[in-house]
This record gives sequence, C-alpha cells and structure tokens, in this order.
Amino acid sequence: MLKTFKWLFRVFLLLSALFLSVLILVYYFSIQSIPDYNTSYLIENKIEDIEIVRDNKGVPHIFGSSNDDVYFGLGFSHAQDRLWQMMLTRRTAQGRLSEIFGEETVKSDEFIRRLGIYDIAALSLQYQTKEATSALVSYSNGINAWLKILNKKALGRGAPEFFLFKPEIEPWSPVDSLAILKLMAIKSSDHLDSEILRAQVSLLIGNKKTKDILPDDPGYQNNSLQKFSDIINPSKIMLSDISKRHQFDSLGQFKNIPASNVWAAHPKRTTSKSSLLAADPHNSLSAPGYWSLARLELKSGGIIGASIPGLPLIMSGRSKYLAWGFSAGNGDDTDIYIEQLNPSNKQQYKVGDSFVPFNTNKEIIKIHGSKSKTIDLLWADNRPVIPNNFFDINQIMPQNNVASIKSSALETFDKSYSSLFNMMTKMDLVSAQAQFNDYVTPVYNMVLADKDNISLKVIGKIPKRNTNHFGEGRIPSQGWLKRNHWNGYYSYQENPGTMNPNNGIVANTNNKTTDKKFPNHISHR
Repeated sequence: MLKTFKWLFRVFLLLSALFLSVLILVYYFSIQSIPDYNTSYLIENKIEDIEIVRDNKGVPHIFGSSNDDVYFGLGFSHAQDRLWQMMLTRRTAQGRLSEIFGEETVKSDEFIRRLGIYDIAALSLQYQTKEATSALVSYSNGINAWLKILNKKALGRGAPEFFLFKPEIEPWSPVDSLAILKLMAIKSSDHLDSEILRAQVSLLIGNKKTKDILPDDPGYQNNSLQKFSDIINPSKIMLSDISKRHQFDSLGQFKNIPASNVWAAHPKRTTSKSSLLAADPHNSLSAPGYWSLARLELKSGGIIGASIPGLPLIMSGRSKYLAWGFSAGNGDDTDIYIEQLNPSNKQQYKVGDSFVPFNTNKEIIKIHGSKSKTIDLLWADNRPVIPNNFFDINQIMPQNNVASIKSSALETFDKSYSSLFNMMTKMDLVSAQAQFNDYVTPVYNMVLADKDNISLKVIGKIPKRNTNHFGEGRIPSQGWLKRNHWNGYYSYQENPGTMNPNNGIVANTNNKTTDKKFPNHISHR
C-alpha cells in the first residue's frame, strides 16, 4: 500500500512539474510579445527621428519631422498594440480566415470573396489623393518596420495568439487599409438582412400586418408597398431563427450594432462660449476593443481621438480648430435583386426580354487541415451573385432564380478614405464639410464643430431609385426590370444637413434626418 502511494505521489509530482513548466513557457512567450515602450529602435532607411511617447494609459503621442513620419509612427504603434486584431481584420477583408481557422470560417471567406471586397479596394487606390496615398504608404511602412523588429530581435511573435495559429505575417500594404474601410461599410449596413426579413414576414402574414410588426420610424409612412407574394408562392415559407442567419460568421467579424449618438452645442448654449461636441459611436463588444486612442502631431497641429487599427485615420476626434464625430446614417445603400435564370442555360440571366451570360471567375479558398475549395463566382452586370443558402435567401427566392447584391460599398470609384483623411487637418467647419463631396460609404451623420459653428450633415452616396421601383429598397426586386435599377447617386449637396440651428443644438441618435417621401427618403428608418 505504501509502495503504491509513493508511486502515485511521484507521478503527481511529475505531472505537476510538467504543468508548471508549461505555464512558465506560456508566460514567457506571452511576456515576450508585450512591447517595451521605453526602447529606441534603429529603423532601416529612416533618417529623421520619430518619437512615440506613451502616457500612463498607454495612449501613443506621436511626433515626427514630417506628416509621413507621424503616420509611420501610427502604423508602428498600432502594430505594437493590436497586431493580432489587425491581421484578423485583414484576413476577414481578404476572405482568408480559413487558412488559419479551417472549415469553421469557409462560408465567411466565401461571402467576402463573392463580394470581391479586396479587389475593389485595390482598384480604389488609384483614386485617392496624393497626400492621403502618401500617408497610407508611410503607415504601412510603420507596420512593416515593427514586423521586421519582431523577426530580428525574436520579440515573441507580436501577439500571444500567433503561438496558437499560423505565425507567418505578410507585409502590410495600402490596399489592406482600404479593404478594412470597405469591410466597415459592409458591416455598418443591415439592409440586406432587413430586406430578407421583411420579405419573409410579408409572405407569412401579408403587408398590412407586416407594417405593424416591422414599422417605419416616425415620419412618412408608405401604405402602398408591393406584395412580395406577386413574385413567389408563399406556401413553403417559414420564418427561421434570425439569430442563426449569420451562422457563417463564426468569429463575429460581421456583427455590428448600427447605433451611435452624437451631439454638438453652439457657443450661445455653452458656459465656455465655445462650441462643444460629444460623440458616442457604438460597436459590438470585443477584446481588444474596436477603437484605439492616439495623438498625432502633424504640421498643421495636433489631432487626437479614436483611430481604428489598420487605418491611418482619426475617425472621431479633435484638433485645435475642429472637432468631429458621427452616428450611423442608416442610408439605404443596399438592394437585393432577383435574377431569373435561363431554364436551358443556368449560366445566363434575364435582362429585359432576353438572357445574357453571367460574368464569371473562380476563386480558391485554402483551408487549414482540409483540401482547398474552389468556388465559381458570378456577376449579373456588376452585381455579385450570392448563393441561396446564405442569409436564408432560399426561403424567399422563387424557383430558377438567384440573388444578387447592389451596394455602394462595392463601388471602385471610392474616395471615402481621402475624404476622411483630408477633413482631419482642416481649420474650419466649412472647409472640413466640403471634403465629403466624393465620400461614398459608410453612410454617416457627420457632426462638425469649430470655435463658432456647429453642423450635422449626412455623408455618403445615397442611391437614386425610380418612383415605380418594385420594392423601394425594402424587399428584393426583379433584376430584369429596368425600373428597379439605380440611376446613380444623389449629390452630396442634396443630402440632409443643418448648420447653426436656431436652438443652438445638433444631435442624432440614429433617428431619421429627413421626412421626405420615397425615393428622396435616405432611409425608411
């Protein structure tokens, strides 16, 4: 008995020692990934000094001899603090999550590949302004400088997560940043979901009851919405569990809270006799958080506020001259189209009274631990086709039809990044507001304030729809009917806005910004 006890005790000690050794190794490798903020680094091909000062909260205050050096420092500090988050977001925008997570993320990758976000971002790079592009390049160089330091000095792998998953990190490029902005636009719009839901509900209970269950926001009410049952036989429709509609999004990369609040007060309403602005953008909970605070000391002066790792922008912040913040604009920037297939050739879809071939391509999704998957991509005109097993589309799609998506987020002529970049350094409200003429997406309610003025303006391209559009952007419509197609976009000047209102306050909590009737409505909610 004593002998057995001694043997068991030795086994216990051995297992305890092994467990303790593993804990020590995990701690060692994790601690190696934590950057030392009190170290100087010699950066290849960098002559001028760049100083990144961390305050007691870890917020980087970045100083350089030029603006490009400051953006280099922002990329460097983002990579120090949020490398895993940045690489994960980039892989999401590229449709390459499955290379590290395996089968679990194949559908997420397939959805992104079908939208073509990364390729569209690459095409939009040529339209950015010279200064904005230069900042993108410098920012990318800053990220890559930190990656080189990690490799040379064996400072862990940049984040503990890289010990669990594929450690190789590809260099950052300007297109990666633009793709993240495109991903933000896709995430910030829930109109794809809402069109499918409204179609499902209307097929089950009819239009009248649907208006009670899914009411518009207060304001203009549409009482003559077309019946979706005119397109599809509702006999086999079931309202599925909405929470499972995004089952393909296993990592929660597409979850978003389309909500936020922003306020500004005119000097006549403040005790300081200067404008005040407060912004409260909402996002789904994550660890680490969505935002990263930073201060940039540029030649035009310092700016400080909330940045997004992966982008050389202060999305919401202030300078000596200007403050800015935004709320979700809920602009109806997405439509689902029903594409009727040629019964004798499934590679053709209906346009008017004839059938034309889809534009096609193939993509290969590499899957960790499994064989690669080849998918056939289809486009109807410039609208990507989404398989009917996504988003419960199969429940609302007539036989021999497929769904395509039209979205402003998929425009290639997109200067949204440059608009945001140029706005940050303006010295007055009017010139800052003028930067959004070519801004496309996401649709925001942008609130600006300088010392003497406040304003709210909807930014983003709002589609022009015909008055006889079948679904009015609320339910899927027939792609072969020209009346359902967009006629370009409204000009920025036509977007709702106000400046220095009589009551001295501008505010938005995702409420409608106009009571205009369809098709000048911006959004039904």
